[in-house]
Amino acid sequence: MRQTLTEIMNHKLFRYLLVGGLTYALYWLVLGLSYSMMHHTYTLSVTLAFLISVTFHFFAGRHYTFKAWDAQINPQIMKYIVTMIISYFIQLLVISVLHEKMDLDFYVSTLLSSIPVTLVGYLSSKSWIFKKE
Repeated sequence: MRQTLTEIMNHKLFRYLLVGGLTYALYWLVLGLSYSMMHHTYTLSVTLAFLISVTFHFFAGRHYTFKAWDAQINPQIMKYIVTMIISYFIQLLVISVLHEKMDLDFYVSTLLSSIPVTLVGYLSSKSWIFKKE
């Protein structure tokens, strides 16, 4: 039983979801502070939350999830930036459609936008950004 738990905790997907959960908590903290308490627009709030959380996510993913600290950081950062730009626009598009066009609550729209962003992030991190050569 103990070995099975250790195997699960050492699996890349588990580590990705753990780092993702921490990243998501940070994202929601910044988003809530910016949108609800500071009354910024949703686009500014999403942008601030996104930039802060993806910075944390890159370093946590590099060191803990994919254990790729021995590789050159510059190519990883460039690939990560490309992926995050794509993810950012996917997120804004989903939020915009759900919140503005379908009149869904902003926070629900943001929550739903995390589904495609998570998939894009995991697949690109595993197969491109932190891929072991």
